[in-house]
Amino acid sequence: MSNKVLLPSIVLDTWKSINPCDIILVCRDSDRGYCFNGMNYSQVVDSLGEVLIKNGIKCSAINPRFQFLNDNEIYGSSGKINASYLRTYVTQKIIQLLISTNKGLTYRRKCEEKLWKNIIRTSKARIVLAIQPDVGLCRAGAALGVPVVDVQHGVIDVTADYYCISRMTLLEPTELPVAYLVWNENSAASLEPIASLNNAEILVIGNPWVCRFMHNNTGDQLVEDATKIWKRSGLKIPEILVTLQHGLRTLSPKSVPNGVMPDCLEKVVLDTCNFYKWRIRLHPAQMKGDERVHVENYLKSKFGLSTNIDWVECTAMPLPVALGRASLHLTHFSSVTIEATWFGLKTGLLDPELSKGGNHEHLYTYERDMQNAVQLNLNEGAIKNFIEANVIAGRNKIEFRQDWRFNEMLLLEFVNRYRNRYDRK
Repeated sequence: MSNKVLLPSIVLDTWKSINPCDIILVCRDSDRGYCFNGMNYSQVVDSLGEVLIKNGIKCSAINPRFQFLNDNEIYGSSGKINASYLRTYVTQKIIQLLISTNKGLTYRRKCEEKLWKNIIRTSKARIVLAIQPDVGLCRAGAALGVPVVDVQHGVIDVTADYYCISRMTLLEPTELPVAYLVWNENSAASLEPIASLNNAEILVIGNPWVCRFMHNNTGDQLVEDATKIWKRSGLKIPEILVTLQHGLRTLSPKSVPNGVMPDCLEKVVLDTCNFYKWRIRLHPAQMKGDERVHVENYLKSKFGLSTNIDWVECTAMPLPVALGRASLHLTHFSSVTIEATWFGLKTGLLDPELSKGGNHEHLYTYERDMQNAVQLNLNEGAIKNFIEANVIAGRNKIEFRQDWRFNEMLLLEFVNRYRNRYDRK
């Protein structure tokens, strides 16, 4: 275990002082990717929280993992479970070492279920909105009659990670979310095989974070402040946005051996930085996770001498602002491909696994079918040709579909229906 885990884990749990609420909002440090008024803000969960609170629904937040951030660094504050989680983590590892991995996992899930039952009872919550809720949380909600709902925060890939169908089918119905709040109909379609495992509801509410920038109503202080801080630069050269992803050393070791970006993209950035302003955006998990030092050192060593290559300002600004300024978007296979489409911004996809027969061939089929996202061969020539052919052409004319809009009324109807449907036990 890293020293970063041990230091905050000695802090006592603070969840026992959670304020009574209607809804518990659950997200990790890495989900808080924006700084608003000096505080770490969860783009999706806190945006939902603001809508709910505005409509008289009381919300409290809990971090389901080790919390490294101080309470005064988090927007709206968040309860810690550090001490409880540390005890569970250490005991799980001992059981795995002495008995078996499965026994250790069983112990962990039982402890998490007990902890979440206590949190829910203390808060008197009627519903839980969480980014990828753990098995223990789903079990606790099912046992107490409190629905646990998953909130989309990125691409939904049913072949890997949280939404992996082979993992989900091994779980009991009570170990799965009872509903999913998603961005669009394409995400809803991807989730159907998983939702069918326990007859979970899928509700398309749109992306609350992106939509508040695209359809700004007067009085949204966050959007107004961000717009003033990050005005368009007035540069006469096009800006190209590159969105990074965490975990590429594991996910794409052959095509991204350095863990940050393909070597050919690195060379293109250096070769063309006199003609384009390159904006490189770190993934939120790279800003706070174990990759942070490696990624920052890589960027400084490769691009630190160029004034036309930025990653500090681009990472700090809201994604919708970065998308609004860019002329083109490049990424390995980031979910920003979806948001870029909403802005009419063309994406060059660099992941070879997106090819037919690859592990990611099913991703972004809608965006690729409409030619708003194009898979590129992984070489300098292909990337340069894509840039030259598209950077001056301008944005695609996209008809903003109804299912892309944030539907506040649908969210409120859903929350009120679910919190009244279940009798707390």
